[in-house]
Amino acid sequence: MRFNPFLYNDHGNMVELYVGGCETVDAIRLFDNNESFSVDCLGATLYKDFGWATESDIPIIKTVGEFVNFLETEGDIEIIEFEAQIGDIAKISTHDDGECNFRFGSKKECISKLKYLLPKQYTDMFINKLMNNQGVYLELLQDGRVLQYNNFDEYTDKIT
Repeated sequence: MRFNPFLYNDHGNMVELYVGGCETVDAIRLFDNNESFSVDCLGATLYKDFGWATESDIPIIKTVGEFVNFLETEGDIEIIEFEAQIGDIAKISTHDDGECNFRFGSKKECISKLKYLLPKQYTDMFINKLMNNQGVYLELLQDGRVLQYNNFDEYTDKIT
């Protein structure tokens, strides 16, 4: 599976979703190109000759599509830390360009994005397991089996 593990928590007024193996551009592409967008925090090591670039070093970006275009045009800028607000739909943060945390205003938005990340044949089953196992890391295997981990270290110990 391309994306693993997953972690889900519903706080009532906010839903959190962690997706491992999800690069910043993958996360942003889940949203409509015309959706408003603002970069709140950026730390990148390969953007131009800055050495360490921050959000103040990049052009002003107002939409999801503009940000995707920026990343595609610039190539790998080695994003280390990233936070952005996408309209009133979600807040996204990534770490080391491979660990993505979403904070959605609704469960419905979370589910709609999950459906794009999961293989169609396992989508409903996995979303059900995820929603019923809050606070537990879940790994979806290619054959549809789901493995559970009590914490992230337990998951990383298994894959290393």
